[in-house]
Amino acid sequence: MRKRTSLLLSLLCLLLYINPLQAQFIVNPTSHCTTNCNFTHLSADTETTSFLKDENTLWIGTNGGLIQYDQTTHTYQKYTTRDGLPSNAITALVKGKDEVLWVGTEQGLVKLQDDCFYYDETRKFDNPYLVHVTHLEMDALNRLWVTQAGSSYHTIVYDPATKEAFTLFSNYTDEEWIRPDDMVNGTNQEMWILMSVGGQAQTKQLARYDLVTEQLEIKKTGLPANYQSDEIMLDKNGDVWFSTNHQIYQYLVGSDELILRTDLTNNWVGKFALLENESGRINPYFNQRNWNIIYQNNEETIRYELGEHHFFYINNIQTIDNELWLATNEGILKQSTNDPSGFEKQTPALKAEITK
Repeated sequence: MRKRTSLLLSLLCLLLYINPLQAQFIVNPTSHCTTNCNFTHLSADTETTSFLKDENTLWIGTNGGLIQYDQTTHTYQKYTTRDGLPSNAITALVKGKDEVLWVGTEQGLVKLQDDCFYYDETRKFDNPYLVHVTHLEMDALNRLWVTQAGSSYHTIVYDPATKEAFTLFSNYTDEEWIRPDDMVNGTNQEMWILMSVGGQAQTKQLARYDLVTEQLEIKKTGLPANYQSDEIMLDKNGDVWFSTNHQIYQYLVGSDELILRTDLTNNWVGKFALLENESGRINPYFNQRNWNIIYQNNEETIRYELGEHHFFYINNIQTIDNELWLATNEGILKQSTNDPSGFEKQTPALKAEITK
């Protein structure tokens, strides 16, 4: 009997000794609801922080959880901390070539696969002082780029296939203060990075990271900066567009030329997206912070006012299949194909009714 007890204790100690990072840690979601739920666990002032479209599915990140919305059946599933999310405040979403959805939150990073949240991989490079995920992107090698913030910032490049990661930027170790603002996968085995440098007297830099040589090259520096994180994206030609403070720039990769496309002077550029018109011209569409007005601007400015300012605001703007999509407090909207100045609602308002 004593030998059996000793054997059981040894096995228990062996199990406790196993490094939890080597185990497959899974959180199984609870049962999900349909539209009859009326988005019940979202607050009345729910904000759409990020979204992406996958065929007929909209993945919507909010400050009240993650929503998977089926545009065909107009039903949805909702994921919150009760299902295994580290936080209901979703900050970034990205999908890799393996169809795995990576979810960034204010309390860390997880992946959603087969309706389960997995933490085992991301805990290898999570810093307890840098848990807030600010940006996610997949590169051409199907590696995940993660920027996290806290008392400082760092950017990690993680390969899900090999489960290896390395730090590209870190304010803990780098002599120069760096804040990666946004990044985008390029067309030639490269990543384009927009970043703020210099601490209090900061400026913006545009950099190119070569995925083959693993070299970082600063392309443009000394650009105007502010304390908000700006955006960067590619157009159909592979040229780079980005926002800084009051401006939107276009960087011509082939000629190394930087062109100022939009200057709001005294107003801040909020979110922006690129859309190609019938003649092939690429126009930026943008708003001023969370305002309810969309501007189309290149050589002239066209103004679209959406709802009353005090009741309607825009959180995000994206171009999907050369169609303009908006994330608003009244739901996801898409630009009308029949009336370019109009927008059609794609989902209901992502907020719950206040009940006493």
